[in-house]
Amino acid sequence: MRQGLFDMGFLMEAETRHPGVQTEVLGSESLTVLAAPDHPLTRAEKVTTEDLRGVQVISAEAGCAYRELFEAELNDGTGESLPFLEFGTIESIKRGVAAGLGVSLLPTATVADFLERGTLVALPWPIPFEVFTQIAWRRGKTLTRGMRVFIDQAVRFLSEEYAH
Repeated sequence: MRQGLFDMGFLMEAETRHPGVQTEVLGSESLTVLAAPDHPLTRAEKVTTEDLRGVQVISAEAGCAYRELFEAELNDGTGESLPFLEFGTIESIKRGVAAGLGVSLLPTATVADFLERGTLVALPWPIPFEVFTQIAWRRGKTLTRGMRVFIDQAVRFLSEEYAH
């Protein structure tokens, strides 16, 4: 966006201010740590960061904001980087977790169907960080009427969604 290649986009990040980019926060994104129903951690009353350090983690590729926050949390104080098994899409991550390949952290909205069917189970790990869904455009860009309407509608629609 800063380079003018894209007019606008959606971000999911902890930061809400970006140099050269104007953003409108749409809401806080709910995140869930997941495992297959038969994973040993599903029997725990509470899952600790230390518990998660001891299992295979499946994640999106590097550069994903919530993956980086999760990785930083798991690596904090350990002095070593934990290996993450990287998958290219959220769908492939969900299927890998459901197949028992490891645990993952994903936006709750992307896994609601798997949770409802019982294909995945939410682990009771208190997530110590927050990410925000935002719409963004290059600062100083003159917005067309259509772009302004799109931004206004996205804000209205997603604000209502996050309120529920």
